[in-house]
Amino acid sequence: MAAGPNLLVAGVGRAGTSLLAQTLATHPHVAVTEPKETHYLAFRGRTLDFSGPEDDRLINSRALTTADRYGELFETEAMTSARVRIDASISTAFYPAEALASIEATCPVAPKVIIVLRDPLRRARSAHRYQQGRGLESVDFSTAIDDELTGRRSGWHHLWQYVSMSCYAGQVMPFLAAAGDTIDDVLIIDFDELTDRRTETLDTIGRFVGLDRHDWHDVGAVNRSGRVRFGAVGKAALRASRAPVVASAIDRLPTTAKQRLRNAVVGRPAGPPAADAVPGEAVDRWVRDLETLATVWPIPASWHASLEACRTEVVG
Repeated sequence: MAAGPNLLVAGVGRAGTSLLAQTLATHPHVAVTEPKETHYLAFRGRTLDFSGPEDDRLINSRALTTADRYGELFETEAMTSARVRIDASISTAFYPAEALASIEATCPVAPKVIIVLRDPLRRARSAHRYQQGRGLESVDFSTAIDDELTGRRSGWHHLWQYVSMSCYAGQVMPFLAAAGDTIDDVLIIDFDELTDRRTETLDTIGRFVGLDRHDWHDVGAVNRSGRVRFGAVGKAALRASRAPVVASAIDRLPTTAKQRLRNAVVGRPAGPPAADAVPGEAVDRWVRDLETLATVWPIPASWHASLEACRTEVVG
């Protein structure tokens, strides 16, 4: 491949990766792959057979798994003229061994990596609401977590793994270990920094990737999680979007157009998310994971407080 990504927004899902990628794309020297979720680095050369609800349509048939198709993404005028070329697939961090092997085999230049992390419980709840808003998740948060922990979601793709995707040490540490070799450098940021200290954090990211100072545009709500608007009408529209002809047309839309369509159908929750009890095994896994992650990255105090508060609701 003559060119390839030199910046990976590698994860994690439901922690602001789409927001970050679309915001960085407002810089005149930045281009993001279209589609944003290529999944190539995680699934290079594979035939996918994920078996969760709509997995065949939403990931098995959409993921780019051949070098030719992936390489074509970097042959556009926007990519060839960009100083920073971004692949923002969240599967990259979730499958680090596969992704690092693909990076070594595929990328002409060792890329920089940004990984956005979020309070594990808040991230998991956001993923659950997101899947509900897509009309895919049919059970409450507690039941979904229990299904994952007991193996009933084995074989479902990564966004369904609410507990595992909120375990960050195994996603972050392989990239840190590869820094200076397969990877040029790694920057880890907290989702709250991206939303609460937006300009300062984006300026830090800009310096990390070697961009000139920029007045970062507000791209609005991205990949909103929540409930379907307009009751039965909204749900009917969501069902219609899964029809093969309609789904194919939507797939051809640019990422930003898909976002606007989603925001038209999915509204913000009317209030805070339901405080479904969280199985104790999930909380214990997150606590142990943060202990490991703390050896390489300072854990925000609010994350510990969130998990401690969660223990008062624990089941099992």
